[in-house]
Amino acid sequence: MRKIYVYSTPESAEQGLIKIGDAHDVRKRIEEQLNTASAFDSKSLEYTLLHSEDALRNDGVEFRDHDIHAILKSKGHLPIKITKDGDVKKNKTEWYRLDVEKVVHLIACYKAGDKPENIDIDRFQMFPMRPEQSAAVEQTQTHFLTKKPGGDTMEMLWNAKMRFGKTFT
Repeated sequence: MRKIYVYSTPESAEQGLIKIGDAHDVRKRIEEQLNTASAFDSKSLEYTLLHSEDALRNDGVEFRDHDIHAILKSKGHLPIKITKDGDVKKNKTEWYRLDVEKVVHLIACYKAGDKPENIDIDRFQMFPMRPEQSAAVEQTQTHFLTKKPGGDTMEMLWNAKMRFGKTFT
């Protein structure tokens, strides 16, 4: 089974970069990359595996790291050129300046079958509404469901206290 993985090296972590790849044998593949195609110190085999999971969508179709890279590109997250002392060491890479949590969320959404254009990796944390917010939503829903079109104006204004969270609610 192919796996999708995310890792960093001590040098990449200093720059806030992570690498996203796929392989059947993750450890072996990372070690190959560190020996030959590392964007950083090719003498060092030190790395931290940040995330790894099956590259299998819920519909049973395997996917590749290229699928994740394409979604990231469509969201404006481009791979980073690796430079040292002003010189470009690697022009094409799979290194991204992203939080691991965002990539894990992206993978989960993609696996669940979400369309790439509907996946939001920059705002994905979910918070439940507080009781007063839920009550306001229920009251608003009741108002709109009981109003007759063509009658009174179909509007409702919340007279909410500061820090209520009108935009969130």
